[in-house]
Amino acid sequence: AEPVGLHPTNTAPPPRAIPALKSPANAPELTRTSYTIAITSPADETSIPRGPGNFTVTVAIQPALKRYESLQLFLDNVPSGSSQASVIWDLTNVFRGAHDITVGAIDRSGNTIALSDPVRVYVHRPSINFRK
Repeated sequence: AEPVGLHPTNTAPPPRAIPALKSPANAPELTRTSYTIAITSPADETSIPRGPGNFTVTVAIQPALKRYESLQLFLDNVPSGSSQASVIWDLTNVFRGAHDITVGAIDRSGNTIALSDPVRVYVHRPSINFRK
């Protein structure tokens, strides 16, 4: 066996650390806004008079929604229609009885990030009793 002479190994210092970019999907988490949502119409404990059960719900929200957020109306804790950017909903054919209405701010992932206080309405619809 004969010794073999090796040349020095090439080395280089590691590159300087570069901070990771924040993806747009993470942006809502980093810039989460606290919203105040209030149902302005109808007022709590409102009676909707006899008729087909149609009425309008409006809300006020502060600050304004971001472009990737929307509002969802909940009737008795069930989503009513799809989420939207508008602050007005026209409800039709709501069954008679007591109903609780809330409105939530929804982020792009479909999570509710803010919720209004509930408003209770009473829908009075005509009924027919056939008696012979």
